[in-house]
Amino acid sequence: MNKEEKALVIAEIAEKVGKQSSMVLTDFVGMTVEQSSLLRTEFRASKIEYKVAKNTFFKRAMKELKNFDKFSGYLKGQTGIVFGYDDPIESIRILKKFVDKNNKPLVKAIYFEDSIYPGNKLDELSKLPSKKDLYASIVGCIQDPIAGVPSVINATIGGLISVIEEVAKKNNK
Repeated sequence: MNKEEKALVIAEIAEKVGKQSSMVLTDFVGMTVEQSSLLRTEFRASKIEYKVAKNTFFKRAMKELKNFDKFSGYLKGQTGIVFGYDDPIESIRILKKFVDKNNKPLVKAIYFEDSIYPGNKLDELSKLPSKKDLYASIVGCIQDPIAGVPSVINATIGGLISVIEEVAKKNNK
């Protein structure tokens, strides 16, 4: 690989690093081709990218990352990086299912919200709510009080109508 090709690979990784919402460093040693293909298919279906390259390329591309010095310590051996974009938790959940199904401790480290977590935090992080779940709960919190307003108005109007009917009955006697 010549200098220009190396520069292109580093630039591609740097672009992915720049737009990621989470990254997971994986150790793909011991995975069969079939397992790797299935995992990549799941990632593609969720618009998640998986990149395997030399650790030196990853290190050069990630120098601008917060906490890079701590993160680069995990770049040893054969490394693949999972780049989550839209929902930072989705890639973590997919890896959790894969690890459980295939009994492979494949996660080295997780970069999420400018923090680095060791691979053994995969279980905890996979239980966090997704963006969709958070949005739904926020909308639900906003809608609950609003949904009660018509009931309160109807009850008030109903009470007012009852009072008017009673006054009308008294006046008619």
